[in-house]
Amino acid sequence: MNDQPIQRRLAAILAADIAGYTRLMNEDEDATIAAWQSARTEVIKPSIVATLPGRVEADSHNRARQKPTDNMAAYECVLAGKVLHHHSRRQDNAEALKLLDRAIELDPGYAHARAWRACVLGQAWVYGWDEDPELTLQEIAEELERALALDENDADVHRILAALNITRHNFDQALLHQEMALNLNPNYDLSVVQNGELMTWLGRPDEGIEWIKKAMQLNPFHPPRFWSHLGRAYFVAHRYQDAIEAFKHINTPDQTQHAFIAASYAYLDDDTQAAAHGREVLNCAPDFTVDAHMVTQHYLKDDDHTHHRDGLLKAGLPA
Repeated sequence: MNDQPIQRRLAAILAADIAGYTRLMNEDEDATIAAWQSARTEVIKPSIVATLPGRVEADSHNRARQKPTDNMAAYECVLAGKVLHHHSRRQDNAEALKLLDRAIELDPGYAHARAWRACVLGQAWVYGWDEDPELTLQEIAEELERALALDENDADVHRILAALNITRHNFDQALLHQEMALNLNPNYDLSVVQNGELMTWLGRPDEGIEWIKKAMQLNPFHPPRFWSHLGRAYFVAHRYQDAIEAFKHINTPDQTQHAFIAASYAYLDDDTQAAAHGREVLNCAPDFTVDAHMVTQHYLKDDDHTHHRDGLLKAGLPA
C-alpha cells in the first residue's frame, strides 16, 4: 500500500480526534474522514495547526523552519517551561526559567530555548517579579540577540523581539518583527494574539479585537491572558460592557484587570461596581497609583493614554 494515503489518513484521524470525532471514527472511519475533508476548508484548516500545539504544548508550529535540537532532554525542558509559563504564576515562572536555563546548558545553540528564556524573563518583568527591571530588560535583549544570530527564521524570536520593542515604545521595530513572526507562521496563536495587542497599543482597537478573536479560534485552549488582551481592546474601543464581559472570563483577576473593570464601570456610570473593583485593585496592590500604573501602558496615541487615566481616576483610584 502506498505510504502517502496512509499518512494522509493518519493526519485526518488525528485532526478529527481533536475536534471530537473519536466516536464517529469508531463507527464509520471512511465516512468520517470524507466529512472531515469536506469541512476542513470551512472550519478546521485555518486553526488545526495552532490548536494542536495549544492542546498538548507540542511545539511543532515552527519545526520546519527553525533550527532543531538533537538533545531530547533540552527539548523536553523547553516544552515543560512553556507549560509553566502559561500558568502566569510567580513560582511557575521561576521554575520555567530553571528549565530553560537547563535546556541552554544542554544545548547552547538551541535558539528556540533562548527565545523562550527571554519570554519567561519578560513575563517576570511585566508582573514585577524581578528584582531589577532595567537589568531584566537588558538580559532579555541580549538573549534575543543571541537567539536571532542562531536562527533568524524562528517565529518566536521575532514575536518576542516585537514584544520587547513595544515596551520600549519603538513601534516601527515592533511592527517589523511582528510582521516577520506572522510571515514565518501565520497560524501561530501567540503571534496572532500579540498582533491584536499591538494594534490596540497603536490606537486601532477594532483591528485588535479581530486579531485577538482569531487567535482564540486558532487555539481554543488558549491561556487566560488572551481574555485580558481582548478586554483591553474593547476598553480602548470604548466598548465598556464588552470589556467587562471579557475580563469576567479570568478566574482570579489581578490589579491591572480589576483596574480595567473599575474604569469600564466608571464610564458606564455604575459607581457601585467601579468602587468595588477599585477596592479589589488596592487589595491586590496596596501601593497602586494611577500615575505609576500608566507608566506600564504602551499607548501610541495621547488620547488613548488620557482616556485610560481618566477612567481610573473616575473610578476613584488614587492618583
